Parts: sequence; C-alpha cells; structure tokens
Amino acid sequence: MTLAPEEKQTCTDKQAGDDLAENKAHGHFQACGEWAQNSGPNFSTSWRKTATEATDAFLKMMWEDEKALVTSGERDPDKKEDYSYIGHYLNMKGNYKTVACGIALTEDGKKGWLNINFF
Repeated sequence: MTLAPEEKQTCTDKQAGDDLAENKAHGHFQACGEWAQNSGPNFSTSWRKTATEATDAFLKMMWEDEKALVTSGERDPDKKEDYSYIGHYLNMKGNYKTVACGIALTEDGKKGWLNINFF
C-alpha cells in the first residue's frame, strides 16, 4: 500500500476536522472518495503527546486487537455481524492500493481525531 496523493491527504485532514467538530465517527465518510475508513475519535492528547504517537497507537490497537479476535476464532471475517468488531483490521488487511491519514486537534490541543482512508 502506498500513500495517497497530496489532495487526498489534505482532504482526509479536513474530514477529520469536520468529524471532530461534529463529534461523529465516519460523519463525512466518502467525502474524499475513500472506499473504507478507520477512525480514532475523541482521543485525549494527554494519552499520546504527538499526532504520530496517537496514530501509531491506534493503528497498533486496530491491527493487533482485532486480528487476535479473528485468529482466536472469536470473530469470523465472513460473518456480517462480526464486522463491527473487526472492521478496522479487515480494512487494513484489505486489497486497497493507497491510504491517507488525517488528524485534527481541538483549538486548545486537548482532544484529537484520526481518520485513515483507504482507496
């Protein structure tokens, strides 16, 4: 998977800001033309000091925690009802070609929002 073009990156940043402002996960899904999206909503910046640390933590959690549910047999990727439990992992594992990561912080810098768009 490669990074999406700059216009997709910029759009994903704006999308994360719009979702943060409205406090609605996936509130602007497909605004950037993505086919799938992972969100890390309303994280406290005291939890992770930088945007990179927050992104790394969310990606690790989305991959490892949800993969464990699949490999243990607790959740089945072929069952629609299990998607809400393992969808982030399935998106990351999917056949997408490019990815964009957008992050937004509140004016006071205390809260953040992360969107990862898959194209």
